[in-house]
Amino acid sequence: MLSEIPLVTLLFGIVAAGNSVESRSDTLTDRIENEHAIKIEIDAAVRKYTEPLLQELEKLNEDTRKETAVLRQDLDTLKQENALLNERFHTTKAENEKRQHHLLSVVEYIGMNQKDTIKSRKKRQPIEAVAFHAYQNSDKCIHDLQTFVYDNVLINDGNGYSANDGIFDAPVTGVYVFTWSVADFHDWYAAELVVNGMSRGATIADNDSQDIAVGTAVVVVHVQAGSHVFVRRSGGGGCNVLNKPGSATNSFSGWLLYITEP
Repeated sequence: MLSEIPLVTLLFGIVAAGNSVESRSDTLTDRIENEHAIKIEIDAAVRKYTEPLLQELEKLNEDTRKETAVLRQDLDTLKQENALLNERFHTTKAENEKRQHHLLSVVEYIGMNQKDTIKSRKKRQPIEAVAFHAYQNSDKCIHDLQTFVYDNVLINDGNGYSANDGIFDAPVTGVYVFTWSVADFHDWYAAELVVNGMSRGATIADNDSQDIAVGTAVVVVHVQAGSHVFVRRSGGGGCNVLNKPGSATNSFSGWLLYITEP
């Protein structure tokens, strides 16, 4: 069948086909070039807008790196300062504990010295002036267990003796000396010294003749401060006691020998 087609027709077909292909090739090339140009424009536009952003971002990153470096440096400084503070705290705590222990030792030492000083002062302190002497002014009738009231007071240093009731109240603790006398005529009469309700000594005046009898006793006794000391009748043939100033009297005396620990 190919041989039946005229040659001219064939040539025209070939030429037409070639022109068509060439036309299509030119169109594809133009499209490629256009797309390439568009891509170039797009890339240029992207670079135009993104480069400042990238520069700004890089600047921000650089600032962030600098700030981070400063923060790290500050953090290192804070760590060092914290370490120094911890060291100072522990050092101060140890020093305070040491000082507290030393202070407690000093306080204990001072306390012991104060006790020793007080004891030493008590031992060295002069004897406090405590002394009294009193007697009865006239004859009196004193019954058994009745207290003698010596109303005439000659001396009362320390104000321990009371002429109202005949009782001596010890102002300080210590060793005291007490002496008392009882006078009677033609009879017998006994009197005892009482310290806080306990009898600490007694004396008796006894005479069957017409003479005056006098009994005297001396007692050395330890007495607590505030103790009551007095003389009372402990027995006798009659109630009358003799008081003759210048010859025989009922008297009561006492004085502090030395102070002792309470």
